[in-house]
Amino acid sequence: MSLGTNLTAPPHRNPLRGRTVEAATVEALIRHTHRGTSSLLTVEAPPGMGKSRLLAEAGQIAQRLGAEVIDSLRAPVSPLRTPALVLLDNAHRLPADAGSALAGLRAQLTDRPVLWLLSRTPGADLTQTDIALCGATDFQERLILGPLSEPAARLLASDVRSGLPGLTARQVEEAGGHPATLLALGAHQDRTESGCAVSPGHPSALKHLVDGLLQACSPACRRTVRVAAVFGRHISFDDLISVTDYSPVTLLKHFDEMTAAGLVRCHEAGYAFASHLFWQAVRDTVPDQVQEIVLRQATPRKPAARYTGSGAGHPAAVPHQRSSADTAREPRPRSRAARPAMDESDGGERWPALTAQQQIIATLAADGLTNRQIGERIFLSPHTVNYHLRKVYGALQVASRIELSRIVHLALGAVEAGR
Repeated sequence: MSLGTNLTAPPHRNPLRGRTVEAATVEALIRHTHRGTSSLLTVEAPPGMGKSRLLAEAGQIAQRLGAEVIDSLRAPVSPLRTPALVLLDNAHRLPADAGSALAGLRAQLTDRPVLWLLSRTPGADLTQTDIALCGATDFQERLILGPLSEPAARLLASDVRSGLPGLTARQVEEAGGHPATLLALGAHQDRTESGCAVSPGHPSALKHLVDGLLQACSPACRRTVRVAAVFGRHISFDDLISVTDYSPVTLLKHFDEMTAAGLVRCHEAGYAFASHLFWQAVRDTVPDQVQEIVLRQATPRKPAARYTGSGAGHPAAVPHQRSSADTAREPRPRSRAARPAMDESDGGERWPALTAQQQIIATLAADGLTNRQIGERIFLSPHTVNYHLRKVYGALQVASRIELSRIVHLALGAVEAGR
């Protein structure tokens, strides 16, 4: 691998979006070099989150402030005594001989204040470069790049389209604030509008992006994340343990890999795919027949949590208890006053035996939603919804949605009457 990348290329045509705080931090540290302070700033983020773009912006800021920009450990250094900015993109991937190159560069910059700006993926091991620079600088700071906010994602999507019709609100939301995904979607529309052929389903650029993220994981981790996608966007350890031979400790190692690759994000209730599009793209790598087998093999259980986050920002989780708030959110039949009492001979007595997730799916199905619409509402694949509906049909002993609707209305009417 090379000892640097060309981050001092001509300025980007479009402005940096959603990284105002990070750019301000970089500028403040560059200004500190003019006061004689050397600093180490590390930028951490999964692939595609904009690390390289931020480093390129840092180079432009440094040039504007009169600092020399050095984008490689072996780049030529001017004899001037001005402050310097050294950019090392993906520093965790520097080759084995980087130590000697770093020592040579530091020797040339001995009498100059320097801002060392490194980027890396989360969880990467510290290298000799990190250790050496920590000891050679007066100040160390770390920036962690998260997903873009919704307004910033919309602005980036508009920039990507460059005067052409923009991405839809749904496309922006499903990208989950991931800059590379927005760029991939924009490139797909450019090709479509120019008459180029693209593969059906997800844009080829997005498939290539997700494939690259998968390849960043170990083979065992790739298998785990593909199986996890079968069960829905929210990832459950119970589901995975029931269909794999992995222990919870091994699964945690896999999820550390997935998080570092940017495929999943961790929130207070567990893990979920980083975006709706990532989940769909990974799930679509699993043949339909294999998905059915995985779902049949899964041990029936009462889910612990349901993922309710969407778009950019941090996802939220809601317990799978049928609280009054959950009941209020679920679609209900319009006429509640004329509901008859529950008839136990109609299977209504079996309603309480359903899990909370099965009751939610049955309620949505009774209100006329298709499997795909139900899946989009509660972040499950249509295959998973179909699997749960078959379980519901068997438990309630019904054979059609009409019969299911009647029992759901009776059950909810009885719940309402008992309050």
